[in-house]
Amino acid sequence: MQKIITLIVIYVCIVSCDNPKVNNEASKTFDSINGSTKSVMNEYSGIYLIAENKIKTCDAAIYSIVDESGKLELLSKELIVEGKNKANLVVHAKGKIDANNLIISEVITIEPKNFRNTCLPYDFWCLGNEPFWQVQISKNENLIDFYNPMEQELIHFDYVQSIEKNNSFVYTANTNKNEIKVTIHTQKCSDGMSERMYNYAVSVMLNGNEYKGCAIKFGDKIE
Repeated sequence: MQKIITLIVIYVCIVSCDNPKVNNEASKTFDSINGSTKSVMNEYSGIYLIAENKIKTCDAAIYSIVDESGKLELLSKELIVEGKNKANLVVHAKGKIDANNLIISEVITIEPKNFRNTCLPYDFWCLGNEPFWQVQISKNENLIDFYNPMEQELIHFDYVQSIEKNNSFVYTANTNKNEIKVTIHTQKCSDGMSERMYNYAVSVMLNGNEYKGCAIKFGDKIE
C-alpha cells in the first residue's frame, strides 16, 4: 500500500511539472499574492502636477498620487511661497502603480522644474537675467509659462501653436488678466553671465514689459 501511494504522488508531481496549465495556475496564484508587474515597487520620475495632485511620468502617463510616505506635500511646501501660483515640480520617488494611482512609499528627490531636470519634451525653454526669468513652452504639457524664480510667481497660458516666419517662431497667448508674446530668433545667443552659447535668442512681451534672453530647443546641446 505504501508503495502504491508513493507511486501516485510521484506521478502527480511529474504531470504537474509537465502541464503548462497547472504551471499557469500556479503563476496566477503567485501574481494574485504579489500583484501584477505594475504593482512591483519601482522608482518613478516625472512632473508633479501640484494643483491636481497627479504625476506625469517620463513616458507621459498620468497617475493620481497616493502619498503613503507623508513627505510629498511637506517637501513641496518648502519649495513654494504661500499665496503664489504654484509652479510644477520634478519628483523622483519610489512606489508602485495600482490602477490609475501611483502609491508613493518614499520621496527620493523633489525640486523646481527646469530645462536640465525635466524629462518631458518641450518646444522651447527661454532664459533671462536682471531680473531672472524663465518661459517654458510645451505642447506636451499644454502650457506657455512665464516664471519668476526670485518671486516664485508663475503666469500660465494654455499652449498655442507658433507662427513661423523668417527663421523665427512667434507664440502669442492671452487670458482675462494677462497677455504674452514670445518671439524666438534662430541666432547665436549668450546669456551674459557665462560662456554658454545658445542657438536661439528670444524677446518676450508680457503685459507691456519686455524681457530679452536666450532660448533652448529640446534636445539642444549647450556649448
